[in-house]
Amino acid sequence: MSSNHNRMSPRQRMINLMYLVLTAMLALNVSSDVLDGLSQVDSGLLKTNRTLMMKNDALLAQIGDIARVNPVKASVSAADAAAIALVSDSLLTEIDALKLDIAREADGKNAQLDNLKNRENLDAASTVMLSPVTRRGFLLKQKINSYSDQIADILPAGPCLDGIKNTLSTDKIETVDGPIDWEIAKFEHQPAIAAMTQLTKLQGDILHAESDALTALLDRIDADDLRVNHTDAFVIPRSDVVMSGSVYEADIVLAAVDSTSRPVIEINGTRLPDGTQVYKALATAPGKVTYRGIMKVTERDGSIRELPFEGRYDVIEPTATVSATMMNIMYSGIDNPVKVSVPGVIDDNVIVEVKGGQLFKTGKKLSVRPDNGADRLTVSVKARYADKITEVANTEFKVRSLPSPLPHIIIDDGRYKGGVPALSRRQLMSSPGIGAAIDDGILDITYEVLSFETLFFDSMGNVIPEKSEGWRFSSRQKDRFRKLGSGARFFVSGVKAKGPDGIVRQLSPIEVILN
Repeated sequence: MSSNHNRMSPRQRMINLMYLVLTAMLALNVSSDVLDGLSQVDSGLLKTNRTLMMKNDALLAQIGDIARVNPVKASVSAADAAAIALVSDSLLTEIDALKLDIAREADGKNAQLDNLKNRENLDAASTVMLSPVTRRGFLLKQKINSYSDQIADILPAGPCLDGIKNTLSTDKIETVDGPIDWEIAKFEHQPAIAAMTQLTKLQGDILHAESDALTALLDRIDADDLRVNHTDAFVIPRSDVVMSGSVYEADIVLAAVDSTSRPVIEINGTRLPDGTQVYKALATAPGKVTYRGIMKVTERDGSIRELPFEGRYDVIEPTATVSATMMNIMYSGIDNPVKVSVPGVIDDNVIVEVKGGQLFKTGKKLSVRPDNGADRLTVSVKARYADKITEVANTEFKVRSLPSPLPHIIIDDGRYKGGVPALSRRQLMSSPGIGAAIDDGILDITYEVLSFETLFFDSMGNVIPEKSEGWRFSSRQKDRFRKLGSGARFFVSGVKAKGPDGIVRQLSPIEVILN
């Protein structure tokens, strides 16, 4: 061997060296289709993150409002929520800075995050994140672990906390060569666009963890309510406001009352009938009404304990309210349910008129569909009093287009929207296809999926797209699923869906992870 090698001419040695260099360059080349796919995934993740930010801001504001109204009940949860939000915002800002530095390392000082030119650059992410001098990837991992520990110190053990810890896990990652550090697995020899997509997904994980933590804190406000430790009298009105001519009703109750010992109730010097705890009074004229009374309770030793109480209510003239049951706006292209009530007036004497839309009535249910192109509509309510018709409400609503839905994989026990927790192989193989819906707790609208494609990656990093059969998985897609191993990932992209308004929308992609 060595003697043959020594007999090579300088020209032959140069040719062999050039061949080795070319082979290495081909091995490092990344398919432009893969880069395009990563760019689309990054764009979709950014949209999802913006939605999560708005949701988290709303949760934080809701907790703050409760704390302002009832600081004793909610001040601790509000402080914990503010602390979590502060660290979360700090992490998101730092990750934005890391993404910008990677872009500048790849494209120069004038780089733009939304228009990365050298997407295939394999050195930028390693230079920024894995430098032995700055160790920014390692420091980011430490901050994520600290954030996870902070949430664990606040929330009780349970499925919610386990899910957050799993989402924010930075444990070593298993590879064919053994376990390697989280930051090396994420950023070593990664194209710049892949590293930036990893960071965008990490921002989404942080926002999901923040959302779960804030939701748990909001639930804890009620869960942490203390049980009563003494007896007291309470006035529970059926309504604080009544109209002239209607009847005011209130329950006079004793907290932790013994069912074998009924209290005696006196109101304004008059005793209620034995066994009665409902106070009724005819509302004769508008204004504020105050009443006082005493609840007499027999203690265990036979002594009588007197518990004073006081109640107030307002008597008002007839009025009406109109509210959209989904939101305080109307959506074009759909029937918006509305509730119309006029206290003291039966439904047959209530007249509802709509300007800028159509009114539909099914039984006792009302709905309004805005006219095409309308940006506002008005709901007018009139009531018939003694053969006289009087307008009691005139409410204007803004008209908005329906927001885009989110795609999901249809599974037996619900909807898989991507990410963690991972999807089981059984769930994937039994799923018929892809659905899309708006189910954000305000709107609940199903969309018709027209088409989509799945993106798989082979061992060389090449993208293998497979098209669907309408909303259903194609046989080729099902065949691909059977070949996927545990921990495999693929993307559902190019989802097109049509809503009840007839508009076809291009939806954001979802990442599917198999456990």
